[in-house]
Amino acid sequence: MKCIVVITGLIRDVVELFGVLREVQKLREQGLVKRVILSSWLLEADGNTDLFSKLRACGIEVLLTEAVREPIGSDANRAFSYQAVSFLRALDEIEPGAFVLKVRTDKFAQFIPRFSETIKKGLPRVDHKDPRKIKLKR
Repeated sequence: MKCIVVITGLIRDVVELFGVLREVQKLREQGLVKRVILSSWLLEADGNTDLFSKLRACGIEVLLTEAVREPIGSDANRAFSYQAVSFLRALDEIEPGAFVLKVRTDKFAQFIPRFSETIKKGLPRVDHKDPRKIKLKR
């Protein structure tokens, strides 16, 4: 079973991003990853043109989206709005029924190896026609 990895977030620390990419690459080498998508915002393009070119050369799809113009509410709500928009943008590019592992650009590398056994065993299917009756199926 292969999954699609979607990486979202601002690139605050390139070293942390490379840590995430290194762990995702290990999953790829095990044959567990079909595609890798980095979804961020256009405002990231200015300082990262070189980085994005290198990522594309490594087979990572880079999607850049217009930032949320005026997110409403607290800082936490703003952060959620930005994350949601970039994640939804990536989902627009993914075929229906695909399995998605969503990770952050930072502070996440150490968690990725935990998913490898789950992916190997077979990811659960989610029947989400009626959200009140979500059932996991193997």
